[in-house]
Amino acid sequence: MLEHLAPRGSGSPLHVHHNEDEWFYVTEGELSVSSDTARFLLVTEPAGFEGFVRTLSEPAGRLVIPPPATEPPDVEAMARLAAEYGIEILGPPGIHA
Repeated sequence: MLEHLAPRGSGSPLHVHHNEDEWFYVTEGELSVSSDTARFLLVTEPAGFEGFVRTLSEPAGRLVIPPPATEPPDVEAMARLAAEYGIEILGPPGIHA
């Protein structure tokens, strides 16, 4: 289980988990109708997805939402890593602000 605090317009690429189920529990804001921020729990089961998150992430220096990236993500590298964890990237995020 991961707790997320996401700014408007953020989202993961459209994808399929082949090894686990994924669900969300929204505690503040909205995910399908964009709000300024949304706080939610992301749950995947069984375990394994956390390895993908750890490999793709870097620790936060402080408890604030970081500024937006200045460079686009390396989608090909992310797709290769995702495939190692049974995740298939299908396209860009489906919800835009």
